[in-house]
Amino acid sequence: MKKQSIIQAVIDAIDDTDDSMNKHMNQLIKWAKYIEKQIGSLNGYPLKSVLLNVAGSSLDMPDDCYKVYKIFLGDFISETNLRYADLGQVTIHVENIDDTNDLENVWQDLSYASINKLLWEEIGNKISLVDDYDAQDVTVLYFYIETDQKGYWLVNDSHLEAIKRYLIYMMAKKYMFKNFKSSKLTRNADIMMVNEYKRDYNIAIRNARAEDQKESPVDSLK
Repeated sequence: MKKQSIIQAVIDAIDDTDDSMNKHMNQLIKWAKYIEKQIGSLNGYPLKSVLLNVAGSSLDMPDDCYKVYKIFLGDFISETNLRYADLGQVTIHVENIDDTNDLENVWQDLSYASINKLLWEEIGNKISLVDDYDAQDVTVLYFYIETDQKGYWLVNDSHLEAIKRYLIYMMAKKYMFKNFKSSKLTRNADIMMVNEYKRDYNIAIRNARAEDQKESPVDSLK
């Protein structure tokens, strides 16, 4: 399925409401990422790992992070890249395996280094750790979303309308854009309009998921 930058949905939402909303661009992008996560992907997301340094008991995740899968205490980039890579793309040459780095060692159990899921929590784009690992390196394995050259998420074409409609709802709810500045509108009418925007984005999310389901297995490999 064709993908576009998530910023396109943000631009469309501003165009359909109030040009002055562009001053809230950072907040709009956060909302857009939130609703994209709620829509999800029928085909799932690929995994990759990154080595991060803990500040106190907190970690800042990369911008392309969809969801954290596992956290390992120490540098396990090589092990996780091999273990969790798409196996169809990985070739192990036996002649390159010596006595100190055999297959058994390559595929060793990493559970001993994993930090229990009960001891960390993902909040927004941060990870909050129960224990203090200040200044220690951790390997974070996470599901990621592809990005464009500017670092914006690439989302399915079918998601843009749902993201846009969710943004319009949130803009109406929080910022009361220009449509709500008319003296002709009463408080009850304002509430009714916000509820209509809420209904619209929920319908659009269902439509986006339905469109994703129409994608054939061949299309997903393109």
